[in-house]
Amino acid sequence: MKRIKSFTIAVILALTIPVFPAAASTPLEVTIVSEMWLSSGTGTFEASGPAVDAGFVCPAGTVTDSNIKPVGWQSDQVLILFVHKQFVCNDGSGSFEMDLNVRVASTGTTARWIVVGGDGSYVNLSGNGGLTAAWGDVPDLLIDTYSGKMHVK
Repeated sequence: MKRIKSFTIAVILALTIPVFPAAASTPLEVTIVSEMWLSSGTGTFEASGPAVDAGFVCPAGTVTDSNIKPVGWQSDQVLILFVHKQFVCNDGSGSFEMDLNVRVASTGTTARWIVVGGDGSYVNLSGNGGLTAAWGDVPDLLIDTYSGKMHVK
């Protein structure tokens, strides 16, 4: 009888003690400017803003397009692409990956991005935002500007 009573008390305590998940950090603004060579799908990036200052993401590195797929057309004037990118930090702290839904139109190229993975210091990195792209001063060079927020989960 004592065992049943002790067990019942233990179960009641276990059910009434609240369990709180680890708190995620507050999302902070980030801007990433990337120079991409379209012919090779490689480039460099520089990041700035409060998310960099807080150590959520590194300030510079290389970037590679690891997957580009056309996924649709809109009104015979807009090409929709899926792009997967890997950002590798110059300081050896790790890398992170993003998926982009890109809209290529005669009026300009824009995208929505989301962080989908990482390693090293960025295994718990999370974030999303928008992108605008512009042609660089030489053919084959595209300047991508990412704006959004990042945080640690």
